[in-house]
Amino acid sequence: ISEAIKIKDEPWNRDNILKCFGQFFYEQIQDQEVLNVGILAGKSEYIKDLCAALFQMSLNRADWVADQAAYNIMLNWKQYKQITKVVGLKDAWACNLHVTNKPDQMDIFGPHLLEPRPTFVNGQVVNQYGEPFHIVHQYDRVPEMKKYYDEKYGVENVITFRTDN
Repeated sequence: ISEAIKIKDEPWNRDNILKCFGQFFYEQIQDQEVLNVGILAGKSEYIKDLCAALFQMSLNRADWVADQAAYNIMLNWKQYKQITKVVGLKDAWACNLHVTNKPDQMDIFGPHLLEPRPTFVNGQVVNQYGEPFHIVHQYDRVPEMKKYYDEKYGVENVITFRTDN
């Protein structure tokens, strides 16, 4: 799933790749879209092998959160590029709202977004064509959405694990 921004334009991903894998690998992928490792789909035998490789690529790195850096490097290797479909916001399959819709970062990332950001309409997150997304990842980064869904589903206090504030 694309995060609709290039690696070089998103500081956390850029710095994580540099820290975990170095300048050589960063330079190979800096102009590629950030791919979010939080949502994977595919045939089980491919996903199983991908996850095993991600695990191995993430071991003994300078940052304990190395899976997304590894994922972005690996998905640009020929053997993965040939068999992988990367979907964007226009496809309305899944979205990652941290980069596109987190209020305190919208001005920072806005000029670099590769597609129009999702919008929240009548309790649904929709793409630029008004099509609802099937999967909404990181909705809790957007206070309006978090409040809506917490109230709708009766969530009072959910403890979440995050790598940022």
